[in-house]
Amino acid sequence: MVFPEKWVTGEFTEEELIGALDGVDKDHIPFFVPGSFSIRDGTSLYNRSYLFHYGKMVGYQDKISLYADEPRKYRSGSSVKIFTGGGLSIGLPICYDIDFPYYVKVLMRSGCNIVINPSLIRSDFVEEWHLYISARSLENRVPVISVNSLSDPFGGNSIAVTPYRDGNGFRIRKTISHDLVFDALLDPADYEEGRQKRYGEDPGIYSFQNVENVKF
Repeated sequence: MVFPEKWVTGEFTEEELIGALDGVDKDHIPFFVPGSFSIRDGTSLYNRSYLFHYGKMVGYQDKISLYADEPRKYRSGSSVKIFTGGGLSIGLPICYDIDFPYYVKVLMRSGCNIVINPSLIRSDFVEEWHLYISARSLENRVPVISVNSLSDPFGGNSIAVTPYRDGNGFRIRKTISHDLVFDALLDPADYEEGRQKRYGEDPGIYSFQNVENVKF
């Protein structure tokens, strides 16, 4: 279950946020990403996304690439995290983070096999946003799920993109939704071999070296 970026306004401490999420029946959800929130940590404010596994908070990711005037308010995250457990290795780039190829490349280097992207995208940028999501999926042979707010001026269009082999090459499947709830069926057998092969083929050297592997 995935919610959008900053779909709740206001600032929270981590303790306040956990309390606010008590009403969600998280115990029966294998992987729950409740979007991202403005989290006060010490003297700094972060745009932060959390991951829950059957109700237990296993870690968080701070947004690294702050958009537009966000640097006036927020502090940038200092590391890319990958969350490994329950049969998946999950990356959580937040909104604008997904625009930059290095982020998913860093995740791939650590064995990521699914990317979840809480977003807040204005309706007039939907085409560009979907291009970024599709590119990250195809260039890395990894599923990317990006969830947007339905409120104005955003308008939904949440998207899940999954690569699959077709003959000698790879294509992508897209699921786009305007509804409150949408399902996307992902089968690792469709892309796992290609994901590993693609990583070995890519000669790129990427500068972001601070990676934390949070196992649960």
